[in-house]
Amino acid sequence: MDWKTKEVQGYAYYIERGYRVSVPIVDTSGYDFIAERDGNCLRVNVKVAGLKSRKHKNSWSISKTGT
Repeated sequence: MDWKTKEVQGYAYYIERGYRVSVPIVDTSGYDFIAERDGNCLRVNVKVAGLKSRKHKNSWSISKTGT
């Protein structure tokens, strides 16, 4: 899977948890998207993590920072 597919999985991860996801309209290297819920905003980067376990060959990871 490519990075675009993994990024969409990141959107779904936060949307399923009640966050509103905002995607930048200009290219930015600082983050992939913003996740907001109850006034709390997170800048989120989604990365393809490679083989993390034999059971989950298409693993991915999320790093987040507060804004």
